[in-house]
Amino acid sequence: MAYSEGEKDFFKKRHTTTFAFAVAVLLFLLPFVEFRCNGFVLADARGIDLVGGTVREKLSKNEGTYSKFKREEWHGEKKAPFTKPNPFAIIALAAGFGGLLLSFFRMRTRPLLSIVAGAIGALSLLALLISVKNRFDMSYDDEGGNVELTADFTVPYYFSFFAFIVAAFFGWKHRQLQAHQDMPPDRAPQVRIQNPGEQSDFPSAATDSEIG
Repeated sequence: MAYSEGEKDFFKKRHTTTFAFAVAVLLFLLPFVEFRCNGFVLADARGIDLVGGTVREKLSKNEGTYSKFKREEWHGEKKAPFTKPNPFAIIALAAGFGGLLLSFFRMRTRPLLSIVAGAIGALSLLALLISVKNRFDMSYDDEGGNVELTADFTVPYYFSFFAFIVAAFFGWKHRQLQAHQDMPPDRAPQVRIQNPGEQSDFPSAATDSEIG
């Protein structure tokens, strides 16, 4: 694959992956998911909260919105899964820190490791979304009407997911450029080697008569 000079200059920069991994990790400090009941926020959790197994309750802000039954339900079995560290959040954060650390080292395998770390981070965040929604999302009829519980993931979560994909993409581009640099130039000068001739052109071994 041919690269323009502009592309080469951009993808030669080692710290494009550093920036992508740094963004993916820093976004863990912002809310990743909001737990809602009929559209009203019960609680939210930052990425780091999901790693540690905590949630931040918002019930006091909407005290008149929920019946006693709904508040008790939240404090019961629906909240329990999120008071334990989520393994997918842990793996994603570890992949982000690992990719960030590796991006500072000058080694030939760095692009490949960036691809792996970015892919692991993105896949772990996708698994996180699926696991949280499977545990929380539901809809049922209550005495007071229909109850709909939803786990809504936020913009910072999707940006972190995208940052992991970008980091893997940069690693792939760095690897391609690395392979391109290892190849000889398309118009490398060719050294012509003269044909030494037929075997008969070489002198034969001296005979006994010639030796005398």
